[in-house]
Formats: sequence, structure tokens, C-alpha cells
Amino acid sequence: MEILILGGGPAGAAAAISLCEFGAQVTIVDRASDNRPGTGELLASYAKPFLIDLGVYEDCIHNHLPAPGVVSNWETQQARENDFIFSPHGEGLLLDRNLFDRQLLEQAMNKGATALLGWRPHSVTRNERGDRWSVRMDLHGERQSLNFDWLIDATGRTSWLARRLGTARVIVDKLIGIVGFLRKQPDGDCRLFLEAVEDGWWYFANLPCHRAVATYLTDSEQFSNRPRNPKMLWLERLAATERGQRIDINSLAELRVVKANSSRLTAVAGKRWLAVGDAAAAWDPLSSQGIAMALESGIRAATAILSGDRGIEDYVGWYESNWSAYIKELRHYYGTVMRWPKSGFWRRRTALMHRNQHLQRIH
Repeated sequence: MEILILGGGPAGAAAAISLCEFGAQVTIVDRASDNRPGTGELLASYAKPFLIDLGVYEDCIHNHLPAPGVVSNWETQQARENDFIFSPHGEGLLLDRNLFDRQLLEQAMNKGATALLGWRPHSVTRNERGDRWSVRMDLHGERQSLNFDWLIDATGRTSWLARRLGTARVIVDKLIGIVGFLRKQPDGDCRLFLEAVEDGWWYFANLPCHRAVATYLTDSEQFSNRPRNPKMLWLERLAATERGQRIDINSLAELRVVKANSSRLTAVAGKRWLAVGDAAAAWDPLSSQGIAMALESGIRAATAILSGDRGIEDYVGWYESNWSAYIKELRHYYGTVMRWPKSGFWRRRTALMHRNQHLQRIH
């Protein structure tokens, strides 16, 4: 069985590793890395079994930082501490995302996957019998056609494949993240810090390689209603936070704006294709589920493909169940913040979570 995976991030690599274990011929197509730090730094502790299954657990615990817990100023201004030591799987991990993604991709290649780095898909067609795909891809202006039995969409929020096959993507909200990478802060505290503010919320973390991240989550209306420089907005809001007042802003190395909203495909699988990771569904950073779900979806996708129609049905059912639980959980956690009843951000969160109850299950 020949399988093409479009995207070499955690979900695509996890699918490739698992498929290779079953003897499938796997090709991964991924754009060349620009070596910028990736976003999404916390790997929840419940992902430990997935790392073990993929054969990268030992490398991960030696190359990334343990995340012992979370300190949150959420419902009230008073900080609450949550120790991961009480979790069944122990501590989570704070990741060097570039290294983490590279470790997974290298493991896939070690297992036998072929990686075409720098290639970009151009178009995709199915043969008359519907059991074979032809994918045209570009590399430095040259175009080639390759044929496969199955396709996996691991292209992130763009859902490149699914959208070309006619599947729609539902956008739940307009959350964005203004991500600042800095030098590691002097206190060396490796816990994740969450802090709710009037127009959104923040997370702060020290990372491997003497780096730190400070991310401001807010709605895109902050820009559309009042066009402004992202750095100015980030600095202004940072100064109003408890943790931010102790951060050395002169150590800011890079700032970028990323999408952080909840969204999903109306269908995560079809005839001889399926989607994994953010391509299938993207999670709000508040859930801390994104990377763990990417890994699990890749592992489950491999089983689904090799199990026939029943396997695909189970995969779709698993995604539907997780999405339903996710929406309920997100509604609960955003609903606990009632400190700013006139805030547009928090009022929109309440309205969105209730208006999107129907998204708990999409057929």
C-alpha cells in the first residue's frame, strides 16, 4: 500500500511512523523549514504513551524541559497552582518545537518513510475506479506526478487537500495569538503561567535553549477595529500583567501573529483520504490539546487506513466524540471568567460557546 502524507509536522510524522511499522510504503511531502521557532510549546502529560508508541520518548525527555505544573490567574486575580505530579502520567514537557518536529520526522525516515522536503503539492486527481490518486507536485518550478493508494491531509489549518476535495472548514471564533520569543527569564521557573486580562489572556513559559515565550491571545477585532502595530499592542498589554512586569522586554528576539482559533472540517475523512492534526481540527491553546491530539490522530489514522471501512468509521467517531467534549470543556473554562462583564472579548466568548453548541457534532 502506497500512502502520501501532505505535511511533515507532528500529526503527519506520527502517521508515517505508525504506517511504516505496519509495512506500508509512505512518502511525506513537506515544505522546507525556515528554522523559525514553532508555536505550541506545551505537550500535555497524557501524550506520554503516544511518545512511547512512536519510539521517541527517551529522546524527548532528554532534549526538552519538564513542565511541573500551571500557575493561573484566571477566575480571580489570585494565583492558583496546579501540580502535574498528581496527573497519572506525571509532568508534561515544554518543547523546543523545531527540535521536536525534527525528531519525529527523523524517526519516520528511520522507520522507512521517504521525505520530499521543499516540495509543494499543486493538484490532485482520482482515477476512474476511485482507488488511486495522482498528485502533481512542484519543486523549484519543476512539476512531477506521483501515484498513491491513500492520501493523508496533515497540512495544518489550511487543510489543503480536504478543501480541494470539496470539504468545508467551520471557523468557530477569531482568536489570534501575538507570540513573543525572548531570552529565558532569570527565575528559571518551568511552570506554565496563564493570566486572564480584560481583552484576552496570556501564557508565559521558559523553554529549552535558554528561550522563553510570552503569548497574548485576543480577538482579531483588536486589529480590524483599531489598526495598530502588533508589537505596540503586545507591549502595552504585557505591561498590565502580573508576570509581564517581571519580564525583560529588551530580550525580545522575535514577534509574530498566528491564528489560534477553534476550527474544524465538516468531514475528517472520505474515500481513500483522511485528515489528521490541525488539518482535521484546530484547538484553542487554552485546552493544551493541540500537539497531543496531533500525535494521537496520526497513530489512529494509520490503524484506520489498515482496518478498512470500519476503521475509518471508528476514526470519524473518535474525532466527533473528542470535538464534542472539547467544545463543552472550552465553554466551561471561558465561562468561569466573569471579572470583566463589559469586555467585548469575554462577552464574545460566552456568546460563541453557546451559539456553537450545534458544532459539537457535525455530519
